[in-house]
Amino acid sequence: MRNHTSVSQIVSLLAISLSLALSDVPAFAAEHIHSLIAKYVSWGVDEYELYGLTRDDIAKRYKGVLELDPGGDVVHFAGLRKPCLGQPSFVVTFADGKIIKVKRLFIDGAGCKIWGPLLTSKRDALRFSVDGLKEMEARSPKDEARLKEAQRLLAGGK
Repeated sequence: MRNHTSVSQIVSLLAISLSLALSDVPAFAAEHIHSLIAKYVSWGVDEYELYGLTRDDIAKRYKGVLELDPGGDVVHFAGLRKPCLGQPSFVVTFADGKIIKVKRLFIDGAGCKIWGPLLTSKRDALRFSVDGLKEMEARSPKDEARLKEAQRLLAGGK
């Protein structure tokens, strides 16, 4: 009886392995399964704050907070040279030397990429922040201030 159970388990595992091998989905496609558009998470810097900035602006305005990979398109939190496991970053697109698109990226402890939406305008980025901050059950005083600022800017305030 004991050998029968072991043989049965082995046959089941072989059947599962064969079906995965023949399917279009790799057995360990964690990156594809977990590469998703995530909801807003407060990181202390929001996408709308990066719009229109140059490489020099990032270095001056966010000294000690954010860094841009030299010659790259990834803005990460200070002390990191590239996105690391468990670290948030922003993937940016420059045109005429200024940031015109922003997409947040978080690589979790398993190496899965969790993407935020591609925000192609400051207005879209402000909406993303306002909606996300409003949905938070508990906001810190800094998040509350960020929400008010983003709402003011979205309403056309200077």
